[in-house]
Amino acid sequence: MSNFTVISNIDAMSTEAANKLLSEARQENAALEASALIDPQQLIVLAGKSTLTYNGVMGGAYELAVNAMDYSVGRVFDVFTNAQLAYGNVLATAIDRIRSGETPSSAMTRRAGLRMTRRQIQITSEETQGRDGRKYVTFQERNINVSNGSIGPWSGATTLNGADVDLLMYVAGTSSTTPLFNEATKSGTKRIFLADPIAYDKAQNAIVSSGNVEAYEATLINHLQGLNPEDKRTLASDQELMFLTIMSLLVGTTPIKGSKK
Repeated sequence: MSNFTVISNIDAMSTEAANKLLSEARQENAALEASALIDPQQLIVLAGKSTLTYNGVMGGAYELAVNAMDYSVGRVFDVFTNAQLAYGNVLATAIDRIRSGETPSSAMTRRAGLRMTRRQIQITSEETQGRDGRKYVTFQERNINVSNGSIGPWSGATTLNGADVDLLMYVAGTSSTTPLFNEATKSGTKRIFLADPIAYDKAQNAIVSSGNVEAYEATLINHLQGLNPEDKRTLASDQELMFLTIMSLLVGTTPIKGSKK
């Protein structure tokens, strides 16, 4: 009978150290989410161009990914959902109404539970067929604060009922026209869309470098300084309404390039 040799002199990270890194990555990404000044849809609004929308940017990015048809290991994508597109439409409509002179109100808001950060994923495995016949790939994710460009570390696991499990998405179809991916969630699956990051990168870099984000932040700080503590807290408790309120001030003074009075 052959002997089984235990090899003990291989350098490797301990389980405890690996778990610590995973925990730190999650915490850093969560911190980016909690500290975000604006969300990815709102950043596009700060371009000050009514014809430029989040849905337009992500639609173009999705087409780039579809045309490339490369979902191999190591590929990085922006991720968006139908809910984010719906919110993008609501936000664009709200900005048009504000430009027409309407006062911002909670009736114009919609985000409700959507991310404040830009989410990216990187595919980490070849396509695998599961026991039920469905095909899937694993991936890791990170958050990006769109207002200052801060990027969180990659994290390839999530917690499910106290256990760390791999992030994975099922491949529902990869035809030349409609690649379909369903991300595994705690309650089942949800449809996600993978987009080429180059499109949003270009928009984000142009908007941030224009100074429009700084103009928004300066107007926000100035506005908050004029409020009493209770009103300040009330406004800050609803980020979306706060954004629309500050945009109404920016539209009125036209510091954002392309804004309309």
